[in-house]
Amino acid sequence: MIDFSVPMRGLGSAEAGFQRSARKIAADPTAGADPNNAIDVLNARNQYEGNLKVVHVEDEMTQSTLNLLA
Repeated sequence: MIDFSVPMRGLGSAEAGFQRSARKIAADPTAGADPNNAIDVLNARNQYEGNLKVVHVEDEMTQSTLNLLA
């Protein structure tokens, strides 16, 4: 059976990173102009998308395996 715990932790980490960046920007409106904050938001988005793709591929692999066994 495929273990979804690693990409799920990655999704949680990406969400936490995004929340940190969002809190910085919300607390200080000038923080939105800081390129480092924009990079942090983009990195969190990319990390989330990457981990979501891993979950999707793992799900497809599970479905293929079940189809072979059925």
